[in-house]
Amino acid sequence: MKERRYTHGMTVFLSPGMHEQMTEVAHQKRISKGQLIREALSIHLRHYVDESGDINNTTFIQDFQS
Repeated sequence: MKERRYTHGMTVFLSPGMHEQMTEVAHQKRISKGQLIREALSIHLRHYVDESGDINNTTFIQDFQS
């Protein structure tokens, strides 16, 4: 695993294969790998936001404990 710092101080660990895939996708979308990671995190985290705009902590914690 390689440590990559693409996300404003957040450390992201990527396998070499994932790094190559992300490079290819970012190139196709004409954005940086950092932007691609931020988009992916944003989409992933939206799954946990409830109707009031707050993060549903119960679901979030359950998913990340498993």
